[in-house]
Amino acid sequence: MNCKCGGAVKFKGQLLDCDRCGIGASIQISPWEPASGKLLRRLGKTSEELGELSAVVGRMIIKGPGGTDPSSGRLNTDRLSDEIADVYAQLGLLAVDLALDPDYISERIQLKKASMAAWEANFPKGDLQ
Repeated sequence: MNCKCGGAVKFKGQLLDCDRCGIGASIQISPWEPASGKLLRRLGKTSEELGELSAVVGRMIIKGPGGTDPSSGRLNTDRLSDEIADVYAQLGLLAVDLALDPDYISERIQLKKASMAAWEANFPKGDLQ
């Protein structure tokens, strides 16, 4: 796995660190002990990742996409990319664990994208802010 800077990312204990910039892919797995069972662990980690994504989105609402994460100094958009990836990973694992129908999920995603496009058509073009 490579960092955005091009450096190699490797495990160091419970962290993933970039050998070039040192922060490009720092991910720490929380050492908390789950109640019991794989499903509860998966649901707990999914909830945790969703909360982290929510925190970054909230920061972007307050500070804007060009703002920085106060704890790491990284751009909010970089942190957003990290958290979206983490949520995608957890949701994919959860879907496999629960044997959810991938075709149904894909169809639902396409329906949601179409409904969002119809909703966005009510607003001025290019109005990202």
